[in-house]
Amino acid sequence: MCTAELLSQRSGILALQGGEDVNDSVESAMWIRNTDHEYVYMNQYHRDLFDIADDTDIAGKRAADLHSAEVAEKFQQNDERVYETREQVEIEEVIQTDDGRQYFLTRIVPLFDNGSVYATCGIATNITEQKEYEEKL
Repeated sequence: MCTAELLSQRSGILALQGGEDVNDSVESAMWIRNTDHEYVYMNQYHRDLFDIADDTDIAGKRAADLHSAEVAEKFQQNDERVYETREQVEIEEVIQTDDGRQYFLTRIVPLFDNGSVYATCGIATNITEQKEYEEKL
C-alpha cells in the first residue's frame, strides 16, 4: 500500500471519530508530513499561526510552499532528524511569525507502518508567555 493510501485511511479514521474537531480545538499546532516532506494534515491552529487560508489545499505542499525559507528549513531539518533516529524528538524552538517571535515546545514523532517510517506527526505548543515570564525573573 502506498504512503498516500495509508495516510488517507488514517485520516479517514480520524474524521469518522470526530478527530478533526478535536484537533482543531487544541491550542497547539499539529501536522503530518510524509517522507517527501509534503503536508498531509494540519490543524486550524497551525493554519492560523502561519496565516494559511482555510481554503488553501495543503495536500502535497511542502513547508517551503507555505512558510518562509527559514521556517521551512527548520521544519525539514526536524523531520530529517526523526527519520534518521526513528525516535521522537523534542525541541524548544523560536519561530518568527506575522505576530512576531514566538517560542514553541515541539514534539515530532515518526509514524510507522510495518516497521517503516511513512510520515512524521508534530505537535508544537506555544510557550511564549512562559519564556517571557522566565526572562523577567
